Amino acid sequence: LKRGRVDSVIQELVESSKPPASVKLEVSLMPASPEVWLDDGLLRQVLDNLVRNGAEAIEGSGTVRIETDVVDRFLIIRVKDTGRGIPTEVQSKLFEPFFTTKPQGTGLGLATSQQILFEHNGHLLVESEPGKGTTFTALLPL
Repeated sequence: LKRGRVDSVIQELVESSKPPASVKLEVSLMPASPEVWLDDGLLRQVLDNLVRNGAEAIEGSGTVRIETDVVDRFLIIRVKDTGRGIPTEVQSKLFEPFFTTKPQGTGLGLATSQQILFEHNGHLLVESEPGKGTTFTALLPL
């Protein structure tokens, strides 16, 4: 890990992302994010997975939004989608290796993403309401 800012990782991701035409990718970064300990490539992998999952959860048109913020001693990265949401009974299993709800999924994306954030001394949280969308929140210590 090295000291750096997540803004450049997020900007690179947005510039190279190709969501379906019906999905809008929005970014709302704080004016100047603080430096955190990070591995650019691994953090990019986490965000890429969360954005792709968000886009896949949207039926028809919708939005995936990436936001940054600081709360207490953490830099927060939220990836919000306007997709179908995740049933409550499924949410507790999301980070288990090989658990998937997708026909072509391996069940490793969220488990790997959570592990990467643990290696950054951070956390990955999920909030979802069926029919309203999902927010994944990555917390990185300042």
